[in-house]
This record gives sequence, C-alpha cells and structure tokens, in this order.
Amino acid sequence: MHAAFERRHHLQERSTRYTTVMAPWAMGGVTRQEPGGLVARMFSVVVLRVIGAALGFLVTIVLARYLGARNIGVYFLALTIVTVASVIARFGLDQVFLRFSAAHTITGHHGQLVALHRYGIRLTVALGALATGLLGFGSKWLATSAHEPLLADPLAILSLAIIPLSLVNLYSELLKGVRKTARALLIQSVGLPFVWLPMLPFVQKWGVSGVVSGYVVAIMLVLGAAWALWRNAIAGVGRDRSDWTLRRTVSLGFPFLLIALTNMAITWTDTLMLGWWAGAQPVGIYGMAVRFATLSSFVLVAVGAVIAPRFAELFARRDLAGLQRTARISAAAMALLSAPLFLILMIFPALILRIGGIEFASGVLALRLLTFSQFVIVVTGSAGYLLSMTGNHGALRTIHVVAALLNGFLNAVLIPRYGLNGAASATSISVILMNVAQVVVAKVRLDIWSLPSFHMLIAYASATFGRTAAPSNKWR
Repeated sequence: MHAAFERRHHLQERSTRYTTVMAPWAMGGVTRQEPGGLVARMFSVVVLRVIGAALGFLVTIVLARYLGARNIGVYFLALTIVTVASVIARFGLDQVFLRFSAAHTITGHHGQLVALHRYGIRLTVALGALATGLLGFGSKWLATSAHEPLLADPLAILSLAIIPLSLVNLYSELLKGVRKTARALLIQSVGLPFVWLPMLPFVQKWGVSGVVSGYVVAIMLVLGAAWALWRNAIAGVGRDRSDWTLRRTVSLGFPFLLIALTNMAITWTDTLMLGWWAGAQPVGIYGMAVRFATLSSFVLVAVGAVIAPRFAELFARRDLAGLQRTARISAAAMALLSAPLFLILMIFPALILRIGGIEFASGVLALRLLTFSQFVIVVTGSAGYLLSMTGNHGALRTIHVVAALLNGFLNAVLIPRYGLNGAASATSISVILMNVAQVVVAKVRLDIWSLPSFHMLIAYASATFGRTAAPSNKWR
C-alpha cells in the first residue's frame, strides 16, 4: 500500500507540469468537471441508452412472439457465434480506439488519431472477411456439431454481419473518444433496433433466416450512418505526419483482444454449453432471461460511454484525485439508476418472463440469479474501465482469464445436472468474483477505491429528487 501511495504522489507531482492542447473537434475544454456537471452528462447519456434498451427489449419480445422458444434459441446460438467472430475481428481495437482517441483529443495529435483509424479499420476488415468466409462455409458443420440442423442457414446468412457489426462498434468508440458520446450511443445502442424492428413483420414469414437477413441489412445501414458521423466529427482536421504503424496497432490491440476473448468466454460459454447439452429450447428460455437481466445494467454502458474517455483524459494529465472522484461519483450514480429496475426484476420475474410467452416462465430462478449478478457488475463496473484506461490491462487480463476458466469449469459441472439454472449460477458466481477482484486491484495499483459509500448514495438520491444540494468534494 505504501508503494501505491508513492506512485500516486509521483503522478500528482507530474500533473503540475503537464500541459494539453485541445483538438478542434473536442466538445469543451478538459478542465476539471465538477460532480454536478459530470452527473448531468451521465443522465443525458442514460436517456439515449434507455431508448436503446427499450427498443432492444421490444425487439426481443417481438422475436419471442414470432419465433417461439426453439427458433429464438436457434437465433441466439447464431448470434452468439457471430458475436464471437466479431470480437476476434475487432482484435481488441475498440478499447485502443477509445483510450487513444481520448488521449489524442487533449494533446492535439491529429495525425496519430487518423493513422490509428486507418490501420485499425483495415485490420478489422481483413480479419472480418476471413471470419465471414470460415463461418459461411462451415455453418453446416457447426450445425451438425451442435446437434441443431436448423442452425446452418441462419448462421451462414448472419455471418455477413461480422464486418459491419465490428466496424459499428469501432466507430462508436472513436466517437466516444472525441467527445461525441451522444452520436456514439445513437449508432451503438439505438441504431440497430430502430432500423431492424420495422422490418420484422415483413421478414418473419421466412422464419429465423428471414429475421437474420433483416439483421444484416439493418446493421449495414447503421454502418453507413456511423461512417458519416465519424467523417463529420473529424471534418477540417489536418493530416499532419504520424509515426503510427500497423505493428503498433497490433501490439496495442493484442492484450485487449485477450481481455475481450476471456470476457466473451464468460458472457457466451453458458449459452454455447447449454445449447450443446440441452438443445435450442432451453437456450431460448435462458436467452430471454439473460436479456431481461441485462436491462438492469444498461446504465453501465451508458455511464461508461462518459467515464471511460474521461478516465483516459485524467490519466493522461496524471490527475489521480480526479480519477478517484469520477470513479466514486459514477459508481454512486449507476447504483442509484439501476436500483428500481433491479427490484422489479427480482420481485416479479415470472410476470416479466411471461411477456415473451408462457413457455418462458420456467426461467424465473435463472432471471433472479442473473439480475443479482448484473447489479454487482453495475456497482463495481467503473473499476474495470479504470484499469483499462490507465494502462493496467495486464492485471485486467489476468483477472479475466481466471474468471473465464472458473466460468467454464462451473458451467461444465452445473449445466448437465441443473440445466439453465446451472448456467445462471455458474455465470453469476464468475462475474461477481471478477468484478470484486477488479475493485481490489484498482485499490492496490492506483490507490483508488472505486466503490460508492452509503452516504454518497443517500446524498445523490436526495439531490436527484431536489431535497438537498449537490454533494461536496469531501467525498474524496
């Protein structure tokens, strides 16, 4: 702990000698944001995320009504495989784009940002094309291996979404880094369900294949919007010389790729193993429970869109006091915002699952377990962003690897005996331990305690409803 204090003191001394030059596209200066201003940005971004979550929720309900438990299970399996391929195609560059676009925004290194974009997009397109070809030609083999013959055609069609899905995520991170957070969330959270939902009544007559065909068309249209927004964001930016190389892009992305792969293993191992041992129908029920549970953590994505680039900026300025203040305020805000939905999901799980149809009601226990784990993720989530944006991706990678191994082991043990409830238990245990470990490592490495205290939550709850003034800086 003494070493952490010395490291923090050294960085704070350096911050007095650190100067920045704002890039022309940055929205406002990089002066210290007061808690009220930061929370105002969080709440405005949450509004967009709520719209995206509501549209995504509506899409899930419509799909459940149109397809039924087994066919929606086939869709979830195909989407899981394509999501895995998309993570590999991005090569960890979403985190690289976010971190370095935010840092270059405050230093004014325009050429570095442009070069990073050029090399990153080319690498992703190349890897995405390879993944598309492999899945397109290997879809029948994968369907046979999964003992689900209905999977072959939807998977082959959905593989066409790998490149546009990957690029949409990368452009979203770039826009967040240059402080176009609202635009980033429009294409990352709102765009796909907004475009795809009106297509569903027309394509559902062709079953799962029709639904995924609409998905491919929708994500391609969203990619066009994402590219246009990025071009607009950097309009007028000079193309000064840069020493950025493809080799540097790969070397920076690879550690984050490992983190993404382990995180993906934690996220999707339950679905894949459940499909292997139990078939498509339990996957459909479990997939509905997962999607309802993750509604309670939508604030993590929303607030993360604000705080992740903010962490990168503050670390570039070596402002550790600002890092701690931002981490604790964001944790308090996320806990407060997610609490009402968390309580609803915990108290009325059967009623909520029946929205998709009576056949989904058997997922009650799974929904409760997953919802509880999502609340823990929300409260501790800022620690993960904090480690990622401050160069501690090595420690973050180790945590994720251990959690992924534990998750795989628990799923292999519990699913054959307890089915979808075993999958929910394995995933919940793994992600809770992983997020608690991130909080501990952030304290050890940075001497930053990222959890909110109880009186912070009370103060923010009071401030939100207008009963008290904004919280004071004593929270530090």
